[in-house]
Amino acid sequence: MGCFKQMKKNLASFILLILFNSLCAHAAPSGFTPPFVADEDVRLLNQGMGHYRSKTDVDMKRAEKYFLQSAKMGNAKAAMMLFSIYEVGWHITKDTQKAYKWLHKSAELGGIWSAHSLGHKYQTGHGVDKNLKKSYQYFKQAALGEMSEAKRDLALCFYSGEGTTKDIEQAVYWMTLAANENVSLAQYRLGMWLKNGNIGQKNRQKAEVWFAKAINLFKVEGGKGNQQAALNYAYMNDYGYGVKENNQVAFDSYRKLAQKNNARAQFWLSLMYLNGDGIKKNVPKGKKWLRRSHQLGSTLAKDMLKRNGWLDQNNSSSLHKVQKITANQLDLLNKFAPSINLVLIPAGSFKMGDLSGVYKRTEAPVHSVKIKSFKLMAYEVTFDQYDMFVKDTGHRKPSDYGWGRGRLPVINVSWNDASAYSRWLSKKTGLSFRLPTEAEWEYAARGGSSTRYYFGNNESDLCQYENHADAGTEYSWKNASCDDGVGAMTAFVGQYRPNPYGLYDMLGNLSEWTQDCSNRNYGGAPQDGSAWEKGNCKNRVIRGNLWNAGPKSLRVSKRTTQYLSTTVGHSIGFRLAMETNKND
Repeated sequence: MGCFKQMKKNLASFILLILFNSLCAHAAPSGFTPPFVADEDVRLLNQGMGHYRSKTDVDMKRAEKYFLQSAKMGNAKAAMMLFSIYEVGWHITKDTQKAYKWLHKSAELGGIWSAHSLGHKYQTGHGVDKNLKKSYQYFKQAALGEMSEAKRDLALCFYSGEGTTKDIEQAVYWMTLAANENVSLAQYRLGMWLKNGNIGQKNRQKAEVWFAKAINLFKVEGGKGNQQAALNYAYMNDYGYGVKENNQVAFDSYRKLAQKNNARAQFWLSLMYLNGDGIKKNVPKGKKWLRRSHQLGSTLAKDMLKRNGWLDQNNSSSLHKVQKITANQLDLLNKFAPSINLVLIPAGSFKMGDLSGVYKRTEAPVHSVKIKSFKLMAYEVTFDQYDMFVKDTGHRKPSDYGWGRGRLPVINVSWNDASAYSRWLSKKTGLSFRLPTEAEWEYAARGGSSTRYYFGNNESDLCQYENHADAGTEYSWKNASCDDGVGAMTAFVGQYRPNPYGLYDMLGNLSEWTQDCSNRNYGGAPQDGSAWEKGNCKNRVIRGNLWNAGPKSLRVSKRTTQYLSTTVGHSIGFRLAMETNKND
């Protein structure tokens, strides 16, 4: 296993170079608010932004109108916003051709965000034909417009000679500007150049100055949810860049990210187990994380599995490829299920049922189940999404109880309603959607955990993760341990922290329909993850709990059943799974 450490070091610079060159801007920046200028084009832009933030069909059409008027008067930001709404197709017809027309127009009008976005798109071939010369030109435009991140990208063009003549002096000039403007990746890159002697003589002392600045920024950015920054922070601790080498910090950071399905973190974590880097050597765990990284598409993990003879037929059989989505299907998916987010759930085995042994009546016997990889909606189906189905088919429109619609999860839907929606979405997109099986649901909800909740056993942490009974409402339970801040109703999907697989609202907000028929307990249940289609099939299993449930009822193993055709109310919703290819 001694070869793994050297292999890890050799891979390090290569991985980080890929990370630098793979950044891609897709839409208007978060929190983007145009500055006030007393001109008609800006007045129109601001009116458009007011409607844009509402994100309803009517308001988005009005936003489009104002953006068009403003853009035709020469406003680059308005043209950028047109790109954003046409590319995403949020409450408006998606039109990629129009989107890129306005993105180019925005850059032509001097928009630095647009120029930077086009730089990445021409660099990667995303949405346009790959053209490194154009990529360089757009990065240069954005850099000259004082965009710090673009200065870093321009520096990399000069360093690599992609799209322009290789010029180390210019590379150092622009990278230093970006680093001095607190671009963490620029600070790291300067440190690596100085350490390795890429821009002259090696200078570890100067390199450490930049490393120290970079690691501090990575720590802050990672703490705000930036997984790439958190991964860089772990890596720098792993190798002692900017800090004294700290394998424990690296291990803890890799593991935390790995549990959130970060394939790169899973790869680096596997190497720590295989090498025994600052932790007890554990080859089986190393293999496990290597395989999970492979399941999520890591070619590095696949190559290592192959080199070591670990990618045999038995091992690779668990790496089921989920149904591939074509560009056309993706467009249809965005059109008919706006804001959908499908999460890859890796294959594996788990113990299903109440592991504490307390709830033996319905949540036993605990049994092992094998699960094939599949995709699951990160969020419960929203009114926005379900109302498109109602409008298209004339299906019964569910009441929202006066709580509102939009990004709130759809309520008042029966099992039959949920199944009808899955058939409609499958037909519209050409993809195979269905309700998840009960076993798939519990496996995904656990996220690799074996505790009462997917984040541990501490009830007081529930208010960070789930919408449940508030301590001070009429629905409060005796054991309610905190106030989640929403009150006695559903919350917007994705408002709380996700589980390790990146799924939201799995234990609270709403209970969710599954495919399985009702059975008193798990005696005779399938062990291959398939739906249990025997028993009382007039009733179907629901999993998870809801906005007025207490902590004990929010345990991940909790299960109950309801009548499939007429049971509706403010307590049950659903999310869909996407079927895997049957021949994989």
